[in-house]
Amino acid sequence: MSVERDFKVLCGENSIVISTSDDELFMSLASKMRSCFERSIGSKQKIIAFYNVNELVQRRYFLKLISKIFERINSTNLDFTNSQNADIKLVFKKANSIKILINLPMYFDKNSVIFDVKFADNLLKKYLVKMIGAKHDGLSHILRFIIGDASELERLSDIISFKEHLNYTLNFIYDQKAYGEFCKIIGTIDSCAYKRRFTMLASLLEEHFIMLGCNLDDGFETVRANYLHLSKLYHPDSANKLNADNAKLREKFQEINFAYEALKPYFAEQDKIFKGIA
Repeated sequence: MSVERDFKVLCGENSIVISTSDDELFMSLASKMRSCFERSIGSKQKIIAFYNVNELVQRRYFLKLISKIFERINSTNLDFTNSQNADIKLVFKKANSIKILINLPMYFDKNSVIFDVKFADNLLKKYLVKMIGAKHDGLSHILRFIIGDASELERLSDIISFKEHLNYTLNFIYDQKAYGEFCKIIGTIDSCAYKRRFTMLASLLEEHFIMLGCNLDDGFETVRANYLHLSKLYHPDSANKLNADNAKLREKFQEINFAYEALKPYFAEQDKIFKGIA
């Protein structure tokens, strides 16, 4: 959906009302309002930021952004002179068009959220990847996001609390209790104590991550997948296929297995924490 489609701003003495039928733009601006203004409240289709004299810098930044968007779309300038102390309201207006209804089951696994996207097209998949903005992987029928901190969790929450996306009406199907436990896990791994502990452990095990072709922040699923691939590739039985020295191949194979075994306790320790939270 194009930003140029609909973007209106009404400037009054008591309120500045910003309205759009572009769901992606609405969610982006809503996220900025929540991060800029402490006294902001909202629902799925409306966000209000009350005037606060201590937030003038954030206010100028946000209104400058609104002015740029408005000028690009309407080729005219906005004047906020008479709205210096006004509250800011952001409103989503539903477009009068038929939207495709898609059911999206969701499942939670430790710090990952898994979408069942077998009924979603590529456009919707790319949209979810862009809007959630977290590390991800997937197959044709699933899309997994590894949520690493509170900001990524907030973007996920914004997505699932808002049904109208692009030309779709999305019905997110998930267990509320499982989602609550998932949020607790993300809160824990985003804590300073957790980050200090596992960043230090990961740095001590860095050579083993590198041996398996992984990054320090990769999860167990990625590590295991790489291990299975490499152990098959460097198995001594593959010497003839690779035209390699059998002794060197066996040494590499042993190093790969040693690295994988060395990383197992690290992920087992993470599992203990996840299970303790749940």
